[in-house]
Amino acid sequence: MDGYGSAFRNAANQNPIINGGGIAVGYVFFSSTVSAGNNWTLLSDVASINAFALTLETVARPNSLGAQTDVSGDG
Repeated sequence: MDGYGSAFRNAANQNPIINGGGIAVGYVFFSSTVSAGNNWTLLSDVASINAFALTLETVARPNSLGAQTDVSGDG
């Protein structure tokens, strides 16, 4: 998740988002017993983009909650 956060913090990625009027983003994790995510978030300036990057960097992944991340259930 750190890589996703870094990508959103990169000015080369932020500038098109800001100059294009913003984007709506969200995330979801799929696993055998847990799915977690967030609602759509509007990113339209550096502050909102960096806040979303921080969310990605600090969110608890489902496999850290004891679930398997193999959606097929095969292990």
